[in-house]
Parts: sequence; C-alpha cells; structure tokens
Amino acid sequence: MTPSRLVALLALSSACGLQDPSPQRARTDPGKGPFFAVGAVEVCEAGARVVPIAAGASAAGLCVDGEPPSCKSSGECARGGRCVCGACVVAACASERDCDEGELCRSGACARGCQADGECAAGDRCDKGACRRPCGASSDCAAGATCDTLDGVCLAATCELGSACPLGRTCRPARVPLSLDEPEWLGTPDDAVLVEVVQGHETELRRARFTAPLRLSLDEAPLVTSVGAAAVIPAAVGVTAIVTARADRSGLDLRRARDALGTAFEAPVALLEEAGVDSPAVAVFRGETWLAWAWNDAEIRFGKLRDGVIASAGLPAITRADVRGARDVSKLSSPALLARDALLVYVTVRGVEGEAAIDHGAVLPAEPNDSLALFATLDGARLDAASSLIVARRANLRTYLGERAPSLRVREGGAELLFVAGDAAGTPDGLALLRER
Repeated sequence: MTPSRLVALLALSSACGLQDPSPQRARTDPGKGPFFAVGAVEVCEAGARVVPIAAGASAAGLCVDGEPPSCKSSGECARGGRCVCGACVVAACASERDCDEGELCRSGACARGCQADGECAAGDRCDKGACRRPCGASSDCAAGATCDTLDGVCLAATCELGSACPLGRTCRPARVPLSLDEPEWLGTPDDAVLVEVVQGHETELRRARFTAPLRLSLDEAPLVTSVGAAAVIPAAVGVTAIVTARADRSGLDLRRARDALGTAFEAPVALLEEAGVDSPAVAVFRGETWLAWAWNDAEIRFGKLRDGVIASAGLPAITRADVRGARDVSKLSSPALLARDALLVYVTVRGVEGEAAIDHGAVLPAEPNDSLALFATLDGARLDAASSLIVARRANLRTYLGERAPSLRVREGGAELLFVAGDAAGTPDGLALLRER
C-alpha cells in the first residue's frame, strides 16, 4: 500500500468511525476509540425478555395480579419494580447472565449484591447478600413478586408458563430463551430490524422494531423460515428486497419486498449457487448495488447485483492474511457494507487480540475472540485495510469480549453499529449498540 493511499484511507476512516486506528490507543484507552457503547439492547417477545439459549435458561413467567403498569424506564416503577419490556415487574432471571452488570440472580430475580443496607437503593435493605424490598404484605411488592412474611422481604413469584398461580393471579411470560444472530437495519420509518432467530432446529427471519432507545420488540410471526442471514437492498425509503443465505449454506436467494416496510416478501429467486456461502451484505455505492458474503469461513467475496444477476465486482476477496490487529486468525464471517465517500467493509474476525500474561511464572496465552476489522475501497478496484480492529471491549490484558455480525446505519449524529455481543469464547450475550463519537 502506498503512503498516499494509506493517508487517504485513514482520513476516510476518521470520518466513518475509525478516528484513531493505532493499536496502542484502541487497547490502552478503549474510552477514546471510534465508537462509544450506548448499551445492551433489551429484546422482547410478547412482553417477555429474550435471553440467550446459551445461558441455559428456560422459559418462565411471573405470577401477577392483573396487567402490570406500563413504563419507559425503571424510574417510573414503584415498590422496587424494574421496567422490563415496557412493564413494571421484578426482573426475572435464571443466572447472572440474565441480569445487569454487577447484579446477582437470587430466588429467580435480579438483585444488587450487598453487605450492608447502605449499599442498596433507597427503601431497600440488604438481606442474605442481596438488596431486597421490605414488605408486610404482597401489596408492598412490585408486580411479579410476593411478600415472604417470614423474612419480611419481596421475592419473585415465578411460575412455569401455562401453569396456575395462587391467589387468583395469572402466569405472565417473563423470560423466553432464543438465539439471536445477524441483525440487519431495514431502513424503514418505524425503526425496524431483521433478526435471525433460532428455535430448536428451525431458523427464521423475524422483523423487530425499536419501541424505546434500547428496546427491540420482535414480531411474533416469522417473515421467512428455514433460511440463514439476510441483507437489505434499500429503497429511497424502506426496503426493495432482501438477499438471504440458505440454511444449508448452498447459495444466496433474492426475495422482493411486497411493501416498503418489509412486512412480507415474495418467493425466493436464486442468485448464487455455491457451497459454503453465508452472511450476505448489501450497499448501494456510486449508483451500483454491491454484495459481499462469507465463504467457508475463510474469505469475504464480492459481487455487483445487475438485473437480478450477480456480476463480478472487480475486487479481490478478503482473506485471513489481510486482517491487521489480530493474530492467528481462524475465521472470517458476517461482513457489513456501508457506503460513504468510500465503500466500507466491516468483517467479523476470529483471532487473538490480547497479550499473554504470566501467573506465578506460568505463561497464560491470550485467548481468541471475535472482533471487527475494517476495509475500504475508494475506487472499487482495490481494498485497503485499517491498521487495527475497530472495537476493543477488554475483560483483562489477555481476554477481550466478542463482537460479531455487525449492521450499520448513518443518522444525523453519526453512524450506529448494532451487533451480537458475547464473551471471549464466542458465547452470545445478546445484541448491543455502539454509536460513533
């Protein structure tokens, strides 16, 4: 890469969310990186919070007396309730993975850990290492909780869905385990997203809407079943069509939208017949519709969509050797395209980002994790690579958290990046949102 070419790339990257691509800055001060964390996205289905299947959680409900009060934030909830999927209830959990950072899962509900009353919120007290709401009767507790009169604290009133609750209460869905992957902005006025949802052996595409800044509500009915990831071909407002990967990774299909909101799609038309194809991405750059897709976890390939046919894009494939900022790269997947002054290509990279540590003389090698690499083309003829990965969420010196399957959109205040967050081992924690600085 020539020096002038590199300068041009870095200038463009600064405008698109890569303000300082130096590895030192990204690793030693993540707070000054190109994106800042807006937070985890709460995903809801029929009023219940979606939790990762990997967390080992089962579907569960809460016994409630009538419909809980509606809310937009937990500050609107009384008696120790939380705003969960738009309703003031106790926050049900099966493990700490279902709770906010720093919280414990105790007796089926999330609670702040404590050693003394002063560590709890006003009105709560420390009971057996967890902050609880004191009570004399169940009417003192939030919806979905009951008063343990022996200890005088509110406890979650959990139930199995479909079962009966005591005292005339009903079992309201509170937690549903689903595997979510490959989010994709639809670009519609109702702030909708396509999400790949796995239930058992079935994979489906579901439409979801942001009903609050960090709350995504899934439509109950799937748009398409037995497919992999999808990429949106945009219209002036909304969506023209989607490109979907087949569940068996045998190729790509085109499905035209029946309306601009992307609420229904026509039958698939084959676009690409090739084994090992997954995770398509689409962007309109300089008047042409560009496609990218993962191939056998080893390459990111490109094409242009012309009259319903994929033509050569003239760009070389991205290989594992092209990635900078990660060592021992073993997998490339889930590309995303963003058209600005340059065509930007974001790629999920599985490799080693951290540094080895020494514990009592023993060398502990850094662990591999998923992260996001950035490439750009100015002219559609060649790609340049950014000198480091663009997101660094570090657990410690040798362990970085995972980011994969990005989807980006540009708003008035800058770009937003929606992605699947996970731990270093690749276990998903749900969806999260980053915003450009």
